[in-house]
Amino acid sequence: MLMSAAISCLLLFLNGGLVMAFLNALADREWQPAKDPQITQFVVLLIPVLLLVIQWWMIDYLRAVFHRRAAAADPPPRPTGL
Repeated sequence: MLMSAAISCLLLFLNGGLVMAFLNALADREWQPAKDPQITQFVVLLIPVLLLVIQWWMIDYLRAVFHRRAAAADPPPRPTGL
């Protein structure tokens, strides 16, 4: 549980930085909506959380795929007779 929280915090930090860099690049290109403080605040709060949800879906999917492969590679246990 603590590891999931730490990973979520790290991903939110990275996603926030990515979104801010993207918005700054758009503002440098004179894109007017990127200069509006209300739109910028909405995007900076919403997009990193949406990215986090997508990233956790990807992590869960990949864990399930690798878990199935590992289970398929292990032979089933042999029954022991008495």
